[in-house]
Amino acid sequence: MCLHVFPLPMNVMEETESEIASKWRDNGIKRGVGVSRARQLIKAATDTIGITVGLQMARQELQILLGQYDLLHAQLEQSVAGIEQLAGQVPGAEQMMSVPGIGLVTAAGFIAEVGDISSYQHPRQIQKLAGLNLKENSSGSHKGKTQISKRGRPQLRALLFRCVIPLIAKNAEFQGLHQYLRTP
Repeated sequence: MCLHVFPLPMNVMEETESEIASKWRDNGIKRGVGVSRARQLIKAATDTIGITVGLQMARQELQILLGQYDLLHAQLEQSVAGIEQLAGQVPGAEQMMSVPGIGLVTAAGFIAEVGDISSYQHPRQIQKLAGLNLKENSSGSHKGKTQISKRGRPQLRALLFRCVIPLIAKNAEFQGLHQYLRTP
């Protein structure tokens, strides 16, 4: 919002602290937009070396970049709305999102990678699809390390890893399971 209203440091220095704070509030920013924050912005604008030549083109380039950002942000919101609508039609998506720590993007990504969950008879099938099944690296009398096979979908494996991190942080059942599996 500051880049839209005050694209250059010289535009910040033209305003007073109270004018900056009131413009923040007028543009819908409610938290952390007091006079002290405006004072910090003015101090940073006065201390910056900034550009002094080509200000017209710098302002135009900022407007172009901000326009692209606004367009991408609107497209992202539109995509998320479409995903929400489609996720409501998929059986099992609402139950997945009811688990604390699982959001819309995680549930949609899982369904996109796995498909219909009812077509699997056992959870180990999904585990194998992701390449998370265990294999032992041994030959003859040599007994090697046991590790995951990684013979599966790498995107699904990465999605499951990224979804487990917040699950461990937010879900007590998963915290207990994680603690149990990590203790020797």
